[in-house]
Amino acid sequence: MRVPLTGVPTAPAPLSPGEESYDKPSIKAALAAASQVSLVAVAPLILLPLLAVEFAEQPSDVASRAIVISIIACALVTLLSITRTGPLRSNSLYIAVIDPMSIPFCILALDGGGLSTLAALVVVAGLFQIFVGMRLSSLRRIITPSFTMAIVVLACISVVPVFVRAIDEVSGARFPLAVPVCVLVTAATSYLMSRLAPVSLQLWAAPMGLMIGTITAIVYDIYRLGIVREAAWIGLPAEGWNILGAGMEESLFNGTFFSLLLSFLILSLVLLVRTNTSSLIAQFSIQPQMRSLDLREVQRANTRVGLGSVLSGLGGSMPLSYSPVGTSAVLQTGCDSRQLGGLVGGFFLFVALCPKFQALMIAIPRALIGVYFIFILLPLLTKIASIPIRASKDVRSHAAMSIPVVVGLLVEFELVPFPDGALWDAVSRNGLTTGSIVLLIMVLIQSLTTKRRSVDIELTMESTAEVRDFVTRLSAEHSWSSDTQRSLEAVAEEALLVLSQHNESTDLGEGRRIRVVATIAGSRVELEFVSASTDTPNLEERIALLKEPKTGMLDTAIERDASLRLLRHYAESVSHHQYQDVEIITAAVAIESGD
Repeated sequence: MRVPLTGVPTAPAPLSPGEESYDKPSIKAALAAASQVSLVAVAPLILLPLLAVEFAEQPSDVASRAIVISIIACALVTLLSITRTGPLRSNSLYIAVIDPMSIPFCILALDGGGLSTLAALVVVAGLFQIFVGMRLSSLRRIITPSFTMAIVVLACISVVPVFVRAIDEVSGARFPLAVPVCVLVTAATSYLMSRLAPVSLQLWAAPMGLMIGTITAIVYDIYRLGIVREAAWIGLPAEGWNILGAGMEESLFNGTFFSLLLSFLILSLVLLVRTNTSSLIAQFSIQPQMRSLDLREVQRANTRVGLGSVLSGLGGSMPLSYSPVGTSAVLQTGCDSRQLGGLVGGFFLFVALCPKFQALMIAIPRALIGVYFIFILLPLLTKIASIPIRASKDVRSHAAMSIPVVVGLLVEFELVPFPDGALWDAVSRNGLTTGSIVLLIMVLIQSLTTKRRSVDIELTMESTAEVRDFVTRLSAEHSWSSDTQRSLEAVAEEALLVLSQHNESTDLGEGRRIRVVATIAGSRVELEFVSASTDTPNLEERIALLKEPKTGMLDTAIERDASLRLLRHYAESVSHHQYQDVEIITAAVAIESGD
């Protein structure tokens, strides 16, 4: 299916696993789309390491090597994302970039402990993201929409001052108003394009603003053309190619490392939730008719970008994340994601070997770079924040979002005094660290105070009776009506039948263990059925298809879907989350009090 540039993708027939909803375009169309994506995505790979190194007052050769390492790491992760086989396979398009949220932390690491400290902290952050990403099922009650919103807002609070500092840069221009005029031109162009340009061109709003601002800087003679003239066409930095980069004679685990360790672990959580969102968008861009998120793909995406961060850290550069530009290109042009990803990864490798191209961006006045990244971050913050705002309706969720953000603001602008000491120094380095600690404490308290009951059973002929006894005791304990009890029993029975069908279609054999968890959430109770992971189709997809029955359906198919129809009838909602280690079926039933 080909998607028009200004149109909205339609929902085609369901796809088989691994199949994409887009045909391979012509070479000319693919190159055009890849060039657009590459030019938009390559800027953070060059500009962010440059700003971090310059603000930390490190030597220029450190910046050159960090830029090359970041480009190579992003190229390899992007190319890894287009593989269709193996444990890190993907059916979606992921364009890896340096994450702007990490720049204030990398500046602190470089300034306080040098390149060795930065390398060690980025490697630890990458490994932690892989570790946490593989255990998303255990953190499903912590990484909620409210948690995602709050932690992204906190990250923006910490990163925006860095780019404001870039705007305040004194350039030494001969014309006093040169920098303000260039900043105004950059911001105005970006804003007007984002508001007035067609949808297919809005992706270019920030890059076009930077381009027009750079042309204005050339006119005012504040664009450093000498850097571009002196740069070679092909080559690599001559120095600093140790396995962990230059400057590794310093101790890896010094005082700065331990004082910033907590901040980088929290940063890895920020990258994790951003990766989760990127994976959601990427999956729906490839299969617009998809009704549920493949959490196994989310876990693989976190592993890939975590490995990229480890590689980047070993070279002395910054952590990685995914850019949405590739997803936008797939939606707008209908390009094959594998072909597009391969071309973009190849372009990144070319840029890594072309100092002349890198110099074109290094020569840009730093004030324009600050405007460029602020313009990128503000729409990102707005879009991500709007999702949990619409989903969150209770007071506790709003408190979980607002209180940590307020604490983060107070700490970021140094409005709260802290005692002296290594511990207080570690937790108050920036607003993200302190606010995230408060956020985690609030989420954990909320999770621990939620009423839950659970029972472990073995999936056998007697399982239904065990679960019925569990539901009966639960209903009697909370004085629920007989209708509520019957609905819970029916939901439990049909869910076990569905799991039995999964058991028959896999090689799990006899003795499959099931954990049934009942969670009381306001006016309804949620029954969770947690079991070992299988390769069966997602229940949410199957339930949605029941609304569109096909003619000539076989009797076996009707019998197979009978449990799904009853499950949908008795439950208010049904969700099916499939992780690499477990799968979880959740059914919600309304509560009616007894007499």
